[in-house]
Amino acid sequence: FSFVPGSLQNCPKRTVFLADKSTVVASQIGEVMLEFDHSIIRLKSVPLIPGLGYNLVSVGRLADNGIKSSFLKHEVELTVIKSGF
Repeated sequence: FSFVPGSLQNCPKRTVFLADKSTVVASQIGEVMLEFDHSIIRLKSVPLIPGLGYNLVSVGRLADNGIKSSFLKHEVELTVIKSGF
């Protein structure tokens, strides 16, 4: 995914915790679009991590917003359980 053009804005610096227990600092947030087969979901207040080299999405945050994550052998399947985005 990529950030919606014009959506990035400065924010107070926030620490983001990675899976390996290291941390990075984000000083901007923006919106991203996730495209599914039959819908598009807009995520707001997504931190930008400069230089990270890949994109991260919080599975917990997705679950809080009605998206189920199923981890398969070589992929992750996201299913919209409830809409409200």
